[in-house]
Amino acid sequence: MSGLRPLIEKIRRMSTALRAFWAEAKRRKVHRAALAYAIVGVGVLEGADLILPALDVPEWTYRLAVGLVLAQRANIEEARSVLAEVIDESRELRQPGLEARGWLTLAQT
Repeated sequence: MSGLRPLIEKIRRMSTALRAFWAEAKRRKVHRAALAYAIVGVGVLEGADLILPALDVPEWTYRLAVGLVLAQRANIEEARSVLAEVIDESRELRQPGLEARGWLTLAQT
């Protein structure tokens, strides 16, 4: 029985963490956003299923459209991370009192 005790404690910690995760997700209303994305996604797919065959579009167009959407999403995420790094670096390099002197000080250096 003593061999099961660490396993039981680990499961309890995991369940506590999972409850905290779901509580935070509910607080931020993540389920509403997920539901909205799912509804819009199904709507777009159903619309494409109706329209694209009528336009006699080749099958590879579906994959191209999905690939472009995913690539754009990845590009947005990459741009956010680069912007966050630049902001962090600028905060580290900022000298105290430099903001008060304004652009003239920056132009003179």
